[in-house]
Amino acid sequence: MINRTAGYTLVETVIIVGLVAMLFLALFTLFVTASRTFSHEQRAAGAAYEARTTIREIQIMARAAHSVVDSVVINTTTYTTDMNSTLVLALPAINTLYDVIPSAYDHVVFSLSGSELTKIVSPHAASARAPIDKTLSKLVADLTFAYDSPTPSDARSIDVTIITEASTQLGTKSYTLVGRAHMRN
Repeated sequence: MINRTAGYTLVETVIIVGLVAMLFLALFTLFVTASRTFSHEQRAAGAAYEARTTIREIQIMARAAHSVVDSVVINTTTYTTDMNSTLVLALPAINTLYDVIPSAYDHVVFSLSGSELTKIVSPHAASARAPIDKTLSKLVADLTFAYDSPTPSDARSIDVTIITEASTQLGTKSYTLVGRAHMRN
């Protein structure tokens, strides 16, 4: 009869170490996969958020606009309204009491350059509105404007379609949003 002392044999120890190593490997793989999925979904949600806020920003500015303008020069750069990259709006200029200044207009430009969409506000000299040059999104894949009139300057409503794309290790997620902006002034 063999006299065994308490403890594990070498074979048992190797098996236990192997099982623990496989368990840690499985947990590590689960953690990495969950982290990648979370990152992918977070970027995708960010792209959808940027599309929604951009449409909302255009709707707010269009609601206050007097008209769509064919072109405007801001800081030596000419912005021309077209169907797929630039929208120029004329808003009535306001004083510090928010009263309209007669025959004075502030200009708001939404301009797409590459994948970056910017909003530029160029106020009239007498206007209390602040100048703005702000990036709305860096994820825009496509932007189109459709007007309810053949001539954009005669339009009373604007249909905006924006496609944003977010790329991660798991692939590219694309969002298409359509909105309508009505000019009320």
